[in-house]
Amino acid sequence: SVPFFIALPGNIISYGVLKLSNFASIHSYLFNPWDYGWLLIILFFILVFWYWSHRLWACKYLNYLLLIILIYQMLVLPLRIPVRIIQMDVGQGDAAHIQCGSKQFLIDAGFRKKKFGMLVNKLTSKKDFDHIFISHADSDHYGGLLTTEKVPVTDKLFVSSKRGGSWYNELIDKHIRKKSAIEIPEIQILEKDPFMRIYCLDNGRIGRKLGWDKNNSSLVLLISTPGWSYLLMGDAEGKQESFLEIWRPIIDRSILKVGHHGSKNAGSESFIGLMRPDLAIISCGKNNRFGHPDAAIIDRLKKSGANIHRTDLSGYWISSRILIPILK
Repeated sequence: SVPFFIALPGNIISYGVLKLSNFASIHSYLFNPWDYGWLLIILFFILVFWYWSHRLWACKYLNYLLLIILIYQMLVLPLRIPVRIIQMDVGQGDAAHIQCGSKQFLIDAGFRKKKFGMLVNKLTSKKDFDHIFISHADSDHYGGLLTTEKVPVTDKLFVSSKRGGSWYNELIDKHIRKKSAIEIPEIQILEKDPFMRIYCLDNGRIGRKLGWDKNNSSLVLLISTPGWSYLLMGDAEGKQESFLEIWRPIIDRSILKVGHHGSKNAGSESFIGLMRPDLAIISCGKNNRFGHPDAAIIDRLKKSGANIHRTDLSGYWISSRILIPILK
């Protein structure tokens, strides 16, 4: 048997390697593997020396384990990244925050309340938004951006084709002064990342040309990641929903952010049947004066078998996963 004083260093190193490996697997999305990878390299050579000096077979097998951990760190960990989607509870309004690694996006910004402005200030304390999307020009979708201490800087502010009133123009003017590009997005992939895609499925131009209201001229966006996707409808209702049938292959079984806070004209039976969502999110205020969500749409969603999350009853909805890249 190996004397205790000789085996002790190997046992300590073994315990340390296993703890470090566990730490790396849990927290790898917070750190660059090479921030602590050099420690494993040092441990590797210590074990090699200890094996050749004392011929301890335990060190030999620990070396194999350590080598596997190093390969895992160098080849696998860099391919993993956190993707988080939060449908915020902003009362009678809409706002979603998307994070993909170091990138972050804001889709709508709730009503003009200081509480949301404080949240935006916190989200942008270390890094500005890469893009901001305003689904349409009703103030319960952009007003929160007018309550921030500073105008959130973004490379691009994507807006729908139908413009709004004085508050909306104030928002546009502030972003123009910050040299943000103001764009009506084309129907295409707007953000192409190995871990996530942001698609614009409708930019509201058809609705504007047909003389539809602002609701049915919304930006319709799809957030797609490996294994699941999230369809954000803005305030789109039945008229605009009818133009989304061509997207069935990529919206089928997506999580649905129900249009127009669950109004009676949104989420038609044919559209819900087309999408077959497993989960439907309704963003609305508690006891709001519009009566959202309407009982009819709740009934349609339940009949389809979809689970329902209402921000007025359950608050924020959060989905957070560690992902590997989309290979296509």
